[in-house]
Amino acid sequence: MSRLAIPFVLAAAAFSAAAFSTAPSSDDDLRRALGDDAVAPRWIYDDWAAAVERAIATKRPIFAVFRCVP
Repeated sequence: MSRLAIPFVLAAAAFSAAAFSTAPSSDDDLRRALGDDAVAPRWIYDDWAAAVERAIATKRPIFAVFRCVP
């Protein structure tokens, strides 16, 4: 490895370690980080069984959003 590449590799490693160490520690922290803390009261958030139950009771479909959180 060249002498110029070593500082670049060290800086990239430090940056990636810092980026991954600041991940939210709980579901509530994750919701705040995503801006999902102000969900409408009529929405069912993070409870699939309750969504299925309400869909059956109201005879309406479920609109679900699945997203990958980096």
